[in-house]
Amino acid sequence: MIYETPTPISAFPTRLNQRLDAIAYKTSVIRNLPTTELVSHELIDSEEFHKMFLDELEEEADELALDTRLYKRLGILAPDDDLTELLTDVLADVTLGFYEIDDNKIYIVADKDVFTLNDSLTAAHEATHALQQYSFNIDELIDSLEDHDDRAMALRSLIEGDASLSELLYMLTHFNADQQSEIQSGMSNADMSAFYAAPTFIQDTIIFPYTGGYQFAVYLYLKNNDFTAINLAYQTLPASTEQIMHPEKYDAGEEPIEVSIPDPTQLLGEGWIILDRNVMGELFLRSYLESDLDSETAARAAAGWGGDEFMLLKTPSGDDALVMFTVWDTEEDASEFLDAFIAYGEATSGQIWIELDASSGGLLETSDSGATRISGGGAEARMIVAPDSETANELFGALESLSPIPESDLENGIATSTNPVRN
Repeated sequence: MIYETPTPISAFPTRLNQRLDAIAYKTSVIRNLPTTELVSHELIDSEEFHKMFLDELEEEADELALDTRLYKRLGILAPDDDLTELLTDVLADVTLGFYEIDDNKIYIVADKDVFTLNDSLTAAHEATHALQQYSFNIDELIDSLEDHDDRAMALRSLIEGDASLSELLYMLTHFNADQQSEIQSGMSNADMSAFYAAPTFIQDTIIFPYTGGYQFAVYLYLKNNDFTAINLAYQTLPASTEQIMHPEKYDAGEEPIEVSIPDPTQLLGEGWIILDRNVMGELFLRSYLESDLDSETAARAAAGWGGDEFMLLKTPSGDDALVMFTVWDTEEDASEFLDAFIAYGEATSGQIWIELDASSGGLLETSDSGATRISGGGAEARMIVAPDSETANELFGALESLSPIPESDLENGIATSTNPVRN
């Protein structure tokens, strides 16, 4: 894990510091990246980590508030859920250490009296982050993508995947078979109850940079059996989580299609406010569908993603509404996504979608939590999630007048060539 805001905690034992300097040097050799700076270290307990993480979240309060509104409108969070509390509990389960960029310091969440083999691996992982910062100026890369969620997740996956691979190579190089078995045993006995109690979407998006990022790093490493291709990836960054999940698309330079939702507030009148607009990406859509569909169906439905944009709006009543425009590689991909989205809606709400008349087009689903309207044409699929059907239809009308949906010849569960989503 990599942080940007320093929070000093406590002094670090000198003898252990020397040991960790040695780990950092060995990691530098394995990762084949030079450094002229020694990184300082501090051990912290879970309570200290808790406080540091809360301080970090306070600095991101505005972004966190928008995420909370988005997740609640999508049903990822229940109305009474506290995202700050949820993230703090989950990350306390899975965080073993982190590197502070501004302070050039590694914090290890560990028993201050017993430094374990697993703590050594954590130190190697975080030492890799220090090497990345020294060689690739990671903080500038992170800052450059702060307004693009999907690209930022792709960068984070490269960073964490690189460090996870370095950590594995450190273990294989410096630990014997018994020590490696001890590491595996310790991981299987770890308490992950808060993590597994979290919504599937939260679990997925937290762990993906380490799992999906690791697979991406391995893919690049095996090209030359060294870190050359990984180093080059910091110069040509992955452009989307799609490229992380499908590395061949990174090799092919398959860039996401830019999607722009027109501003509907000019037609909707007073009281409508755009709160946020950003990109969800393939990982977001897969993780969202996976909350109530099997993982294979969710992955298949999200594959073929070409690009998207979402817009979160505040309605005159003070509720939130969400619009998402997506484009797909083929009409079949768009059809498959819509089919999965329909199945997801039925699974979560227990309600049946109503087919609207041909003049307006699409499907509408209503429940106690709100209304969802979907429509599609060609390789496009659009979703509106609103507090009620009247708001959903009002938004649809405004957006349709500004950017009509293409004629559809999709043959799926909601449209055929004789009964299109929209004529």
